[in-house]
Amino acid sequence: MREAHATGADLVTSGGRSPTDTAAVGDQGDRGDPATGDKAPAVRRLVWVSGAFLVLQVLATSYRQSAGTASWETLWLAIIAVMLWMTYRRQSRVAWAFVVFFAVCGALLYGTGTPTHLDDPRYPVAAVAYLGQAWPLLTGTVRRHVRDRPRR
Repeated sequence: MREAHATGADLVTSGGRSPTDTAAVGDQGDRGDPATGDKAPAVRRLVWVSGAFLVLQVLATSYRQSAGTASWETLWLAIIAVMLWMTYRRQSRVAWAFVVFFAVCGALLYGTGTPTHLDDPRYPVAAVAYLGQAWPLLTGTVRRHVRDRPRR
């Protein structure tokens, strides 16, 4: 077995850990055991956090529905919840990208609209909720989880 040796530059850029430390500690605990189907607890928690912010975002966002129409809040909640589930199950990188894209766009729209709508507390709450929805999905743990789909 070949041993990796870290240089001083490697230790500085990796926060003081050598490549062997990273490989030993690394992401193995985050990914779970693919042989047994055990899902990564860290990924599960991050997706749940994103889902909680999704609920807050839906409650804080005005969809301007008129009487007698379908509940757009429920529809949006269902669509994004399915996308989060697909992200957790590693079924779709597109689902992950869809959720992240709309969360970042929502954060930008509501964040930039907050100064002009200071009388409406839903704007800053919605901006924070959108950011909270995107942040867990942009962590390295979730990105690796989605990227490293098992081969079938």
